[in-house]
Amino acid sequence: MSIRGDQRLITLANLLGEEFGTPIRWMFLIAFWSAAYTSLLGVVERGSLPLRRFHQDHP
Repeated sequence: MSIRGDQRLITLANLLGEEFGTPIRWMFLIAFWSAAYTSLLGVVERGSLPLRRFHQDHP
C-alpha cells in the first residue's frame, strides 16, 4: 500500500476506522487536530514573548 499526497491523514483515519470502528476513527482525527492546534497556539504564545520583553525594557 502506498499513501501519497495530502490525503495521508484521512487515509490513515479510514484504515483505523476499518480496523477498529468509526468511534476510533473520529477519536484519532479529533486527537490529531487538537495536538496540531495546541502546538500552533504554543508557537503564537512564544512568538509574542520577545515583543513583550522589548516593551517592558523600553517603556
